[in-house]
Amino acid sequence: MPQVQAYVYDITGGMAKMISMSLVGKQIDVVPHTGIVVFGKEYFFGSGPCIGVPGQSVPAQVAQVLDLGETSKTPDELEAYINSVLALEHTSENYSLMTHNCNHYAMDVAKFLLNGKGIPEWIVNIAQDALSTPQGAGLRTMIEQADTMMRSQSGGAPGGMNPYGNVGTGAGAGLNPFGHVGSAAPAAAPALAPVAKPAGVADTFSEGLEDAFDEMKSASVEEKRACLSTLLKVTQNLEKNPDDPKFRRIKADNPAFSKKVIDCAGGTEALLAAGWAPDTHEGEDVWAMCEANADQQKFFRENFERELAKLPPPPAPTPAPAPFAAPAPAPDFGGMGGMGGMGGRQRQQQQQRGPAKGSDLQCDVEFPFATACFGGEVPVSIRREEPCSTCDGKGIKKDATSSSCRQCGGQGVVLQVMQTPLGVMQTQQVCPACQGSAIDPSCLCGSCRGKGTKTEGKEVSVKVPPGCDNGNQLRVRGEGDRGTRGGPAGDLYIAVKVAGSSEFQREGFDIYTESSVSAWDAMLGTQVVVKTIDGNAEIKIPGGTQPETRMRIRGRGVPKLGKPGERGDHYVTMKVDIPKSLSSEQAEKVKLLQAEMKK
Repeated sequence: MPQVQAYVYDITGGMAKMISMSLVGKQIDVVPHTGIVVFGKEYFFGSGPCIGVPGQSVPAQVAQVLDLGETSKTPDELEAYINSVLALEHTSENYSLMTHNCNHYAMDVAKFLLNGKGIPEWIVNIAQDALSTPQGAGLRTMIEQADTMMRSQSGGAPGGMNPYGNVGTGAGAGLNPFGHVGSAAPAAAPALAPVAKPAGVADTFSEGLEDAFDEMKSASVEEKRACLSTLLKVTQNLEKNPDDPKFRRIKADNPAFSKKVIDCAGGTEALLAAGWAPDTHEGEDVWAMCEANADQQKFFRENFERELAKLPPPPAPTPAPAPFAAPAPAPDFGGMGGMGGMGGRQRQQQQQRGPAKGSDLQCDVEFPFATACFGGEVPVSIRREEPCSTCDGKGIKKDATSSSCRQCGGQGVVLQVMQTPLGVMQTQQVCPACQGSAIDPSCLCGSCRGKGTKTEGKEVSVKVPPGCDNGNQLRVRGEGDRGTRGGPAGDLYIAVKVAGSSEFQREGFDIYTESSVSAWDAMLGTQVVVKTIDGNAEIKIPGGTQPETRMRIRGRGVPKLGKPGERGDHYVTMKVDIPKSLSSEQAEKVKLLQAEMKK
């Protein structure tokens, strides 16, 4: 199977190792930009999801090459996933060098290829780690201000301090084959005329589209713009590639698609009117394009363009705060990869103090042979984070009268005055008493140490779909670690292993067994009863059957995964029993038969 590697570039060219101690008060050896290398290509984030030559995709030296494992996925599956999911979730508009950068994109690509296993956490968390010191807190504020000012001066152009935001644009746009996904709708001329309905589009679809547009009137302008832009891009992709399966399905659990389309008033109705319908594919819920409307997308595209043209122009970017005086030039960090443009300290503290989603868990489970074939529910024992019973998951002692930190007044930050070459600068710093939690340390629950959760053993009921096999992965929503401070639970990922059978051999969805007949039955023909995975079946053995002949029983194999109405076949290899000894009388009769057959 193809090998998956992570190419880790140091965008500082070795400078981080030399100056990080004086700059942030902590040793940082590498400021990483990460690409995932597989199938002879490098998948990375530049101006958007990009593909390049391994080791040559960005203007920096590869500092480390990490072997992540092997993948069972194909190039088409990966690029379809990027096109339908990651290109919507990772855009230049939502790029954040603190929480949503090139390393987070690499993590998502690796998790898809390796069934939940990503890149090392130190790469993804480099920004939080590097700027966790008092000196780093001050640098964080300056970086945030610089990022805001850069976006404002560029007229609100996305990317900010993304060091490789120009990779995959302009002359190098070939690096970014997914640049069309999730981009803004093209400007259209005002007052477009109503679109004529072609003969191939049913009246119910046309009327449903108008009803959907009426329903959208209750949504805000920006909600409507996001919904219509997304529907337009999906329609354009399908119009250009009507026979490509990857453009005819949308994962129902795609968070970006759900937020923009499903959660918008009229969005679901427009999706249905355009010919999409709920379905399942390989055990996953999807939106699938119906056959009748697959080649009629021009009509829907023109309608979506017409509705977009009716909307007022997008709002102008929020003016940036007054520019701050820049300090003397420091060694060029090129935007600091996964560190630059990081969100302000106050925003980070709100994230730390608010609800946090639980971690996803992964485990290997061996299922019985019959359960893997026909499905069923199986109890699985796991250890996960559960709400602390002592403090009811709040992380604070129940008898605490006031839990606010006394040093910062429950804000999680304290003001710090810094003397710079250009004067005095006032910044916010993490409160040293509560470490940013805003909670008085003396009020923390002693049982969970303020975490709100404790590790406990639990038994989870897992629904196994019919036809699952070795190497499949099951996702059990909401059965991972419990969230903290009221946050949602993570998911449980199960790597499937199937127990062997002493009676049957399975290959994919087909079953193989053996059956024996006597030499006389093989010559004359007979009927035998064969045991299958769901009972006995009688098959006819024709006369003259030779040893090792393989007989097929159609539709008595394993149900196909995601298609329970279809099954594989059962193959029976015939063994012929030859008598090891004959009486003299029997031998004489055989000789007579032999002589007769030679005539």
